[in-house]
Amino acid sequence: MKHLPTLIALFTLSLTAAAQDVILIDLSPPVGPVELAHLEQVSLANVSGRELSGVVQMVLTDPSGAIVVANNSGQVKIATGQTLAPTDLWWNPLGGQNTSRQGRDFLRVGELASGAYTLCFSFENEQGERMGMTCSEKTASPATAFQLLYPLDGDTLRTPTPMFSWEMALGYVADPQRLSYELTITPMQPNQSAQAATERNVPVYTSDRLFSTSQVYPLGANALDAQRWYAWHVTVRDGADEVISSQAWRFLIAQAPLVQQKTKGKSYVMAATTLNNRFPGFSEAIHVGFNNNEDIVELSYSLMNLTDSDWRPEALPRLEPLSTGLNTFDIPTSELGLVEEHLYQLEFATPRGQRYYLQFKYLP
Repeated sequence: MKHLPTLIALFTLSLTAAAQDVILIDLSPPVGPVELAHLEQVSLANVSGRELSGVVQMVLTDPSGAIVVANNSGQVKIATGQTLAPTDLWWNPLGGQNTSRQGRDFLRVGELASGAYTLCFSFENEQGERMGMTCSEKTASPATAFQLLYPLDGDTLRTPTPMFSWEMALGYVADPQRLSYELTITPMQPNQSAQAATERNVPVYTSDRLFSTSQVYPLGANALDAQRWYAWHVTVRDGADEVISSQAWRFLIAQAPLVQQKTKGKSYVMAATTLNNRFPGFSEAIHVGFNNNEDIVELSYSLMNLTDSDWRPEALPRLEPLSTGLNTFDIPTSELGLVEEHLYQLEFATPRGQRYYLQFKYLP
């Protein structure tokens, strides 16, 4: 197997001394899992002032400079000023004499072994002249387990519309923006594990193509039965393909009557760190109280429509200044675009990261 440190140094020196005719940009992540698709994540721009024709060369080397895997793209033409994206290139099949034993393991497993590597892309014209080159360091590390966040495994919930949240999936594909999430909630049988429930039972709720890392259980979905255990898990997808699935966690829906009350006058409802399954109704203004015993000077807040997950309010102003002790606020509803009989969740956030909640119905 040939070693390339001297060659790479010479290429870099020669290209530094003269302006490059083709600018190449490596779009793969510098740290994390290195997958086969990363070896094709390069864009190139023709800045030469003339049309160019040639191939893109890829060389992946280990710390000693030995080639792990090398490959060429198919022949491409780049017009003056044109930029080609990774999807504009096609590549020869990997393997053969340009692949080391370590590279063959890479091809077989689909993920590069942990360690430090150098990935170089270059453009060579039809006369064999190198017109541009870029090299970047890669630190390969295995993908970490994808984690659920809330509700915790074994939690008891006292709301029929709980919020589910999970980690963002990073490091699994070159472009994480194309990933979506699928939330599945499944009733459990007695003496059944959460994992077994997700594998064998019929889900009570599935929501796919989610592009955020949280989801409120909608009021219009099948009701979650009180005094019953449920399993939940999240699957990460790249289009229709499954990338990774979380472990399964379980939660219990506690028996808690739904209490709805209409506030009269200025009866203030206190924001709390937990939800208590009570839904006061507001009309002209949201009357909310906040007990400030930590010298907090301001509150930011957001509003979520639990009945319609697609509804998004405009930016809401901060509540300030706060005094020590009990603070009461009258938040006008006229500018919020609330829908009658819809259920909403008001979430306050302090500069220190604490969060307080209030759920209510709009009853004009």
